[in-house]
Amino acid sequence: MASSSSSASASFRQPKHEVFLSFRGEDTRNNFLYHLYEALRRKGIGAYADFKELPRGDEISLALLKAIEESMISAIVFSQNYANSSWCLEELSKIMECRHSRGQLVVPIFYHVNPSDIRKQTGSFGKAFVEHEKNRIHKVQGWIHALTEAANLSGWSLAGDKPELIVIEDIVQDIVNKLNRLSKSDHKGLIGIGPHMEQIKSILCIGGEDVRIIGIWGMAGIGKTTLAQAVYDDVSGQFESCYFLANVREESDKHGAITLRDKLLSKLLNEENLHIGTPRIGSAFIKDRLYRKRVLIVLDDVNDLDQLEILEISHDHFGFGSRIIVTSRDKQVLTNGSVDGIYEVKELSYNDSLQLFSLFAFKQNHLVDDFKDLSNNVLEYAKGVPIALKVLGSTLYQKSIAYWESALNRLKQYPNPKIQNMLKISFDGLDEVEKNIFLDIACFFKWYDKDNITKILDGCYGCTAHCGITNLIDKCLLNVTKENKLGMHDLLQEMGKNVVRLESQRPEERSRLWTPSDVCRVLKHGTGTKSTEGILLDLSQFDEIQLHPCAFAKMHNLRVVKFYDPTFSGKGGKLVPLHQGLKSFPNELRYFHWEYCMLKSLPSNFSPGNLVELILSNSNVEQLWNGDQNLVNLRVLDLCYCENLTRIPNLSAAINIEILLIDGCKSLVELPSMIHLKSLYHEQYVKSCKNLKKFPELPQHVDWLTLQDSAIEEIPESIGYLDQLTLLTLSNSRVKTVSKNICKLESLESFYLVNCPMVLFPEVPRNLKRLYLHGNQIEEVPSSIGCLNQLVHLDMRSSQIHNLPSTIIQLDALKEIFLSDCPNITTFPNVPENIKLLFLDNTPIEEVPSSISRLKSLSCLSVAGCTRLKSLPTSICFICCFP
Repeated sequence: MASSSSSASASFRQPKHEVFLSFRGEDTRNNFLYHLYEALRRKGIGAYADFKELPRGDEISLALLKAIEESMISAIVFSQNYANSSWCLEELSKIMECRHSRGQLVVPIFYHVNPSDIRKQTGSFGKAFVEHEKNRIHKVQGWIHALTEAANLSGWSLAGDKPELIVIEDIVQDIVNKLNRLSKSDHKGLIGIGPHMEQIKSILCIGGEDVRIIGIWGMAGIGKTTLAQAVYDDVSGQFESCYFLANVREESDKHGAITLRDKLLSKLLNEENLHIGTPRIGSAFIKDRLYRKRVLIVLDDVNDLDQLEILEISHDHFGFGSRIIVTSRDKQVLTNGSVDGIYEVKELSYNDSLQLFSLFAFKQNHLVDDFKDLSNNVLEYAKGVPIALKVLGSTLYQKSIAYWESALNRLKQYPNPKIQNMLKISFDGLDEVEKNIFLDIACFFKWYDKDNITKILDGCYGCTAHCGITNLIDKCLLNVTKENKLGMHDLLQEMGKNVVRLESQRPEERSRLWTPSDVCRVLKHGTGTKSTEGILLDLSQFDEIQLHPCAFAKMHNLRVVKFYDPTFSGKGGKLVPLHQGLKSFPNELRYFHWEYCMLKSLPSNFSPGNLVELILSNSNVEQLWNGDQNLVNLRVLDLCYCENLTRIPNLSAAINIEILLIDGCKSLVELPSMIHLKSLYHEQYVKSCKNLKKFPELPQHVDWLTLQDSAIEEIPESIGYLDQLTLLTLSNSRVKTVSKNICKLESLESFYLVNCPMVLFPEVPRNLKRLYLHGNQIEEVPSSIGCLNQLVHLDMRSSQIHNLPSTIIQLDALKEIFLSDCPNITTFPNVPENIKLLFLDNTPIEEVPSSISRLKSLSCLSVAGCTRLKSLPTSICFICCFP
């Protein structure tokens, strides 16, 4: 949502008054007109009425003409002596002129006069024009035309028996309704406003007798105030008292919330200069007056719960049907303020962004052809934030293509200060830990998993990251995707990075480094300082990178290091030559991520006690360090495809480790005992460790274990300890024997022993559902398979079996059998009646028996490549599930 009114070319002044009152003072000033004026004021309608005694014969003042032009509606009170005043007739002529030229609405009120007398200039109106024709004959025709036109309009008459005050109420409500319609028309100039207004009004539930407080929540510059103002304008006519209290945060800082509260009460109670001066409203009389009023209040930009409390915003302080709208960047303020609903304002769509930007950049609602590509670059930069679109559009208005190109290049290094200052307000309100968490995420961890980042930052800030991240989300500085990734708007990220840039002109004196040129310069010359807390380096940005052997020596407070190559996900990433090695790493490191690291081991003087994550995938490392280390904070150890790694260090002290990744460690022979690692992730994958010979000792809670492409020869008796396993994979390993203890694994559902040199069919748990034994040397399936009454899938492709035992027909749950490429199967196998899929491709079977018709559930029989099979029985036609 964003206003386009300031950008659209306008030939007329914007309305300043909602209603202009034209009247004959001596007839109505001290009675009807005064009551009408006060009734309008009580409704919060800005009415212009000149109560001064008008001198006879004087020309109408320029101020009065200007007031007419700047009004949305003119209400003309025709009374007995109205036409006697040339001033009134001049007002009338101007009003009718504005009706035609500006679309101004006109409401005639016939105060004890007959509209016919006005149209025909009879009665008192006729007498008045006899006098005017003597002195102002040149104006008479214009006045007569204006009178006739006005008298023909639909209006209000006070000639009947209806009490005057009741008629005034009806007139005011009519004016309110007309203003509402005008307001809705004005909203057409607000980009994308309609659907948002309707959703907010549905939350407000206007018309109900309860008191409702709702919040409008969103990041800075997103359009909260514009949206609140539009809703306020649209519904304010339905309330007794209304007030839009703007800039609560700023005004509260300047003048105090108590002053704002007194100002709010003055407006709601129609009492000038009401002054209470105390934090609480002590007067029962004032409370009772508030409680009897049906009010509409907007509190714009509230950033502290104390402001709501001092402003006395509560469900039990206002009359039935009252509605309060609070806009805030902080969701927690709204939640603590007991709001009944929160509406989150999101970024503008592409089409709305395009239209808004065009209004400011080109003064039209579409792009200029020559600027389309450049404009799209601006839209990509702003990403739907109205304030950015408006500021940048205004900056680029009537500028050349060369200027646009230069300005966009400048934005990459020097963000627009007006946009930055608005966004930075929320950042400035954070405590120091929250500021650091925000800057870490902006510089290093955007789009990382929220739970993972929380643990890393807990290691940095003493287990306070969850609270800090939650507060940043509430303040619209962070967001969380459906995939649980932490993100932030690009403009907020840019603001955070700019905060770091402004710390010092010298990169080595800044807290965080991420610009490739800055990082390389500091590391090449070893100029880092204790100010440096984090380094991010995209290795793909350089052909060659040099590191000083003491590159990290002076960075005593370094917490985060990430060297990565986004152009490669496996082998082939950018290597950083370390001809002289590295002499030291700071012991404050929490997150150390260096892909393709050339080090054979980490520096001997490095103590990894603070490490939360250590990622050295695709590196030359042979061992991490000598001896045992205190690894109590370590949660992630990633050594994938470290092909020279011969051993993993003792992990007995790594009691909090959750993830251990060692795929592709070809030189690894065994793993350290991990039985005691209670936090280790319940799914463990160890792939392509081709020299791993020993089955690992794992914690009991592991329920998913993959050990494929290894040199493991047996599944030991200790397998019985893993009684929570649901999946076990040792495909492409050297397993020949399986301990009988595997039968203790009552939770095991899937068991893979694909392409293993198995000769004997393994004993397996009775609850097994899927068994994969293809590509082995098994010749016989034992009759005991009939005990696997939950087996659904049996895969023995490319094995040496001759047939399936007759007991297999007992397996009612068995639905899928794969026996393709089994060279010894010459006769159609025994299968249960409920079988659905049966694959016998490339087997030497010679016939399919006619009894196949009993397989009523069979939907697929595959016999491709069965060269000895001459024909299929006609009974196969009776299988109803066949396609």
